[in-house]
Amino acid sequence: MYDELGLKVPTTWAELESNSRAIKEKYGIPGFAADSLTDTSQILMMQNGSPYIDVANKKVLIDDPKAVERVQWLGDLMKEEVFATIPQTSKYFSSDFNAKLLASYLGSVAGYKYLTPDGFELGVAPTIMDGVAKWYPAWNRSAVAFKHGEEADKATVDFIRYLTNAENSVKFCMAVGSLTPYKDAAELQAYKDYLNKGDLMTQSLQAVQATLEYAEVLPTVTVSSTVRTELQRAVERVATGTVTAEEALKEAAENANREWAAK
Repeated sequence: MYDELGLKVPTTWAELESNSRAIKEKYGIPGFAADSLTDTSQILMMQNGSPYIDVANKKVLIDDPKAVERVQWLGDLMKEEVFATIPQTSKYFSSDFNAKLLASYLGSVAGYKYLTPDGFELGVAPTIMDGVAKWYPAWNRSAVAFKHGEEADKATVDFIRYLTNAENSVKFCMAVGSLTPYKDAAELQAYKDYLNKGDLMTQSLQAVQATLEYAEVLPTVTVSSTVRTELQRAVERVATGTVTAEEALKEAAENANREWAAK
């Protein structure tokens, strides 16, 4: 579709919108979807310079005007079906993409293995970095263990040692399609060979590797999960056209702050 319409890989959100509108007009399908509506909203907000959570003062700030601007943009395009709202064939947009019901989507590089193009070519591109800040979300890859008893605790430690062993970490990365967070694993020749195969999978991994300096973990507080849920609900409400982003995010922040104050 990109080749037929002479489109280039978007490097700005405006270019993504333009490409998606062209695809919608020509093929009658959405040009883009967010595999995680919450994470994509966070990307848009943080790149626009919006605050998120004020940990010191225990206050959720997702109703900031800079967040409102980006969420309104996203919700409006979903309302127009220029961007997809929910997958049509399964719970994942990869299935819609395979079925040619969607032109592109933003998701984890580990999802590449679920893409099975039939009769069309597949391309990969880095996450768009467009705004006053370069930012995308990182997920904590540390091990978390809970005390249960001496025998179970020893087994837990043994498993963590096994999983974080350099050689095993490389095998894990190859199996799921990911980068290793461990320096000793990254220095192994097997890992270097894995990242230099030259296929689309490793091209996407290299794109992530090149921008890791912009990946950040948002504050983890007692209402972090609530904030994520409220943010997704806010965008979905904006996409229906029943509320504005300002109204939806104001209510979302109030709900999260009310819960936080009660803890």
